[in-house]
Amino acid sequence: MEDFVLDQSVGYTLNIVATLLKRELNEEFQRAGIDLLAEQWALLYRLHERGSLNQQELAASLSRDNGSVTRTVAVLEGKQLLQRRQVATDRRHRYLSLTPAGQELVPRLIACAQRGLQRATAGLTPQEVTQLNHLVLKMTHNLNQ
Repeated sequence: MEDFVLDQSVGYTLNIVATLLKRELNEEFQRAGIDLLAEQWALLYRLHERGSLNQQELAASLSRDNGSVTRTVAVLEGKQLLQRRQVATDRRHRYLSLTPAGQELVPRLIACAQRGLQRATAGLTPQEVTQLNHLVLKMTHNLNQ
């Protein structure tokens, strides 16, 4: 343990990068006049990408706990960006989907995310970005086992 250096730890570095990326995305949304946070964006994008999902599926797809997804869903429902629909065959289950306003907002959110990532990856070659993504996905896979 003596040769452990926090600033040279991959986990610590990834955490710092994640924090900075969220901050950058929040600032991009603010500059674009969009009242959303990075955590909310991921949920909206996942519903855009996959259509309607139940809350457990959504939480699992984002590697988030159900409690945080419940809170985020409530906020986004209040902003009228997503809706809950009961399953006809089982009233206990509800599916989440984007409202027309949520669907309309997604292209603007994607543009903000792309600008933020361009800033974050400035100075990296396309090959380096691909390699970085590949390595991080390998780590994600390892940790989800």
